[in-house]
Amino acid sequence: MLFFVIVTAFVAYKLFSILGQIDSEDRKRSYNRSAKQCYSDNKCKSADTYEKEDNTKPIKAVTISDEEAKCSEIMQCKFDEIRLLDPCFELGKFIYGVKKAYKIITDAAIKGDTEVLRNLTNERVMRSFLKTLNDNRAAGYETIYDLKSIENVRVLNIVINGHLILILLEICCKRVLYVKDSHHNILNGSSDIVDITEEWTFSKHTSLNNNIWQLVNIR
Repeated sequence: MLFFVIVTAFVAYKLFSILGQIDSEDRKRSYNRSAKQCYSDNKCKSADTYEKEDNTKPIKAVTISDEEAKCSEIMQCKFDEIRLLDPCFELGKFIYGVKKAYKIITDAAIKGDTEVLRNLTNERVMRSFLKTLNDNRAAGYETIYDLKSIENVRVLNIVINGHLILILLEICCKRVLYVKDSHHNILNGSSDIVDITEEWTFSKHTSLNNNIWQLVNIR
């Protein structure tokens, strides 16, 4: 049991260090955009964030991944806003961390691993996971889950409120998920591999001076 707790803590720590951090091996190219370019035509919701005393000074040059370079200019503006609060944010590493988090969180939800859920989700999401699991167990049902692959993760929206960053993601995956009774009758879900699309929201409070992103909503 002690070994399992140590391994779980290590996995959670590694995941925290992955989400949104720049890795020198993943640095693709320098991207320098002036403040005026960034919020021209009202493309940035929080354009005043970029305001400088001379109104022309470029924001600090950053290195971005191919994933970020493919995004719209509006979304690239949002990433620049994030880096004003979290200078180490890099989309490629963030997406990589989200994929790891998706597997770890869904596995923990099926197993009822409260320690992992407490670290990687907020209280409301954790309670929702545990309620579903406990209700099934109380009825004598078993949940079968097998994540086959994560096909795609893309950013749908970014909201910045003070020091709080919220990133809404669309996650597309292939998985097996069903609930069966003691006689092996499938009550819910399917034993076939099914394509699933979910929207997960991760948040980070930069004033807390840590690298923790938590899952705060699923729909």
